[in-house]
Order: sequence, then C-alpha cells, then structure tokens
Amino acid sequence: MIRRLMFCLVLLASTAAAAPSAVAAEGGDFKAYATRPELAQDHADVFRLYWAFFDREPDVAGATYWTGRYDRCASLLDITWSFSNSKEFRTRYGNLSNEAYVDLVYANVLDRRPDAAGRRYWTRLLDSGELIQPEVMLYFSVGQEFRDRHPLPSDGRPYGGCRDPLSPPAVIPPGTYLVGSEVPPGVYRVVRYWATLDEDNDILDNEFVLDNGLALAVVTSKATSVQFAGEAVGLRDRPNVDPLGLGFTEGTYLVGADLQPGRYRVRSADDLAYAARLDANLGIIDNALNQGSVILTIGPSDYAFTFRGTLEKLND
Repeated sequence: MIRRLMFCLVLLASTAAAAPSAVAAEGGDFKAYATRPELAQDHADVFRLYWAFFDREPDVAGATYWTGRYDRCASLLDITWSFSNSKEFRTRYGNLSNEAYVDLVYANVLDRRPDAAGRRYWTRLLDSGELIQPEVMLYFSVGQEFRDRHPLPSDGRPYGGCRDPLSPPAVIPPGTYLVGSEVPPGVYRVVRYWATLDEDNDILDNEFVLDNGLALAVVTSKATSVQFAGEAVGLRDRPNVDPLGLGFTEGTYLVGADLQPGRYRVRSADDLAYAARLDANLGIIDNALNQGSVILTIGPSDYAFTFRGTLEKLND
C-alpha cells in the first residue's frame, strides 16, 4: 500500500506541467539523442522534417520539443505548418511562391531539381488550393526515398500512440506481459522490480529498487516478455521525476529530464554508497562503490543515472 501511494503521488506531481516524452540535456549530441530507446518510427519522421525544411540535422532542444508535441497528439501536418512559418525558415528562404516552394522541396528532400511534369503537378495542386505548402513537404518527407537517405535508429520501432496530457496515466498493474501484443516496447517507470525475459524465460536485464525510489525499465523487441513486480507507467505518461525534490534514496533516472548534468555525491551512513552513469541500453559508462560516499559527474550525453544512498548535487 505504501509503495502504491508513493507511485500515485509521483504521478500526481507531474500533472501540473506537460513535458516531452524524450528529454535530453540541452546542447547535447543529436546522434546520441536519436538512439534513446523511447523513440519510435513516428519520432524519426518528426526528425526528418528538419532535413526537409532546413536542410540540416535536428538540434537536441528542438527535437525534444517537437517529439513532446507529437506525443501530446500534435500531427505531422501541425509540425510541418509550424516549420513552414518558423523564423528560421522565413529568414533562410523568404516568402516563397508555390513554384519556388516546390523547387525547394525537390532540392531539400530529393536532392535534385524537379522534372517539368513534377513541378507542374505539385504547383497546380497548390495553386488550386487542393493542397497547402506544408502538405507537399510532408508527402515528400515521409516517402521511402527520403527515409532511406536519412535513416535513424528508431526506424521500424512501433509507436505506442499519443497521449492527451489531460487524460489519466495508463498504469500497468503487477504481472508478466508479452512484449508487443500486451506491452509495447518502450521505457517505463516501475515500482520495486522489473525484468525482461527471452523466449526461454531467461533474464535479459532487470532492476530491483528496495527502498525509496523508482526503477527505469527499457523494454525492447528483443524481449519476449516483461515482468513488473510493482505498478509501471510508460515514460510518455511520466516524463519527469525529481529524485532530489522527492528525497528518493535509490533508483534510476533520466539525464536531462530528471537530473541535469553535473557533479553529484551519494552518501550512505550505514552501508555502501553506489552510483553509475548509464547509456541508452542501461549499460554502465562509469560507476563508483564506496563506504560512506561516492562522487560522479553526469555527462550531457549520458542517458540515465542510477544510485543507492542520499543524493546531493554539488556546486560546479
């Protein structure tokens, strides 16, 4: 009952502010950001709009913002409309005529000049009002040719669907679930314990939070099933947790969303203190174990941070 109450309070604390499902340290590397396990095919299509409109790689802050908007049920057309009317686009290209816009779509998306028939076809659709400019860019940007030119790590991952920020979080009760048909691949906040299992029920990965905190489960399509010993909620429903403000003494938390890069001390008066920096596969980048306390520096490209003890942010 205590653990259930704690989890409900953590969920309620997040409802005041909607946040993106995939949050990274601002200024981080997009290539590292694009490997995050909570991203799916739909997010890759959002990212490719940057190449389509601006002829450049997404910046992490922008990618984070627009995936968050998409996860809160903005459509790809909504995003293309915003890009088409953005200061960056207008400054770079000006207010384009329909024909000039079609030329730009061919140049940025297909990397070539339009053939005469193609230019006439798309320009006619724009001039007649059958399509608006963002729709033309969208048609081209989700084509397989453009996807092949800009492949991303999340291509092919199923998308769990958007969530209305005003709707209650979808809490998964304790149990064992088939990955794909019952629980989609993704990232989950979990009370107490989780484990991903292969087809022989052998453990692929797991985490046990004994005291006061939340575990972070990365469920991939490599797993046949996943076990939750406590309640679980998808990252889209609980994108941010403040382990410092909530006084958590253990667990795993996202860098950028839950903890900002910098130096941290973990203290444990009666036991060993432990901390580890983790990559997007929850592999250890660096860790420390010591009697009394340890200090680690979280990097901007780290995916997550796990600890056991009392956490303290140190002044840099």
